[in-house]
Amino acid sequence: AVTSCYFAQKQVKIWQNDQVLWQYALKVNPNSSIANRLLADASRLAGDNDKAKVYYEKVLETNQSDPEPRFHLANIYLDESEFAKAKSTFLQVLKMDPDFHKVHFRLGKTYLALKENDNALKAFEKAVASNPPNPIYNYFLGRAYVQMESYSKAEEVLKQISTGDKLTKAEQADAHALLGLAQFHLKKTEPAQENLEKAVSLNSQHVLANQVLGEIFYTDGQYPKAEAYYETAIEKMSEVEPKILSHLGHIYIEGGKYKEAAARLKEAIAIEPGNAMHHNYLGIAYFNLRQFKSADEEFDQAMTLDDKLADPYYYKGDMARWRGKRDVANSYYYRALKIDRGHAMA
Repeated sequence: AVTSCYFAQKQVKIWQNDQVLWQYALKVNPNSSIANRLLADASRLAGDNDKAKVYYEKVLETNQSDPEPRFHLANIYLDESEFAKAKSTFLQVLKMDPDFHKVHFRLGKTYLALKENDNALKAFEKAVASNPPNPIYNYFLGRAYVQMESYSKAEEVLKQISTGDKLTKAEQADAHALLGLAQFHLKKTEPAQENLEKAVSLNSQHVLANQVLGEIFYTDGQYPKAEAYYETAIEKMSEVEPKILSHLGHIYIEGGKYKEAAARLKEAIAIEPGNAMHHNYLGIAYFNLRQFKSADEEFDQAMTLDDKLADPYYYKGDMARWRGKRDVANSYYYRALKIDRGHAMA
């Protein structure tokens, strides 16, 4: 009776919960596919990817036919940035189940991480085709289309995402921004502006939305609005685009803020020294700051890079006229008008 009681207590201790039971089973048979699988699932659900990975890898040594553990292992590889392993494992799953839409989606994210954009696009297309409609899948497919500059397809896919879909607030903002960008490139300015403004209402610091709104208002000549959006975009940019700096320089010139203009334009030139328009605008800023030597140098640089710009000839004409060199001035004015017959100042 004492012996029976001892073994009963021993068993209770061994089987006090499922994990203890299956760990004991592994002591008996370390290659047990069932025990390794159950322990892998329990570890994954508990957020212990390191243990889960070991158990899933053990499962695959003895179980080659079940796609589910391979899928979970691939997800762990992806979450831990082991992208090559994730890719290989996801592809193995698809050989077993070609219509596994979650695999296509996660494989697409893996391809993005590996900068295999063409493959990412194909994977997201397959995910959407296997499981329509799914707002997350549409969101990533739309992103991929925008990245590949397939703006009509991007618009079609992103328009299917409604405000009631289960996306996070950040994802909703991003979806509106991407849709707005696609429509901007398709010359659909009004819906583009509407979607970009929705993105900003959801995330006031959204870089892409602020940048494109800045460009829309800059092109329309609404410089105060363009300035506000551009400056917001720049605050969050890791690498500022020189075009934005140049546009801001022009905006500040139009607003009489010549020092601010010069500062932004020098930033643009530091990034993109071979752009004639940056030098042209910086020359105008220096001209209005009465730094004529610097202005003359910038205009010469602009003319060297692009002799089809009228502004440098006009301003050089003014500087020559002030120095009493009327013939030289007239030759510059003539050249400005030859390039742009409608030049307002020449």
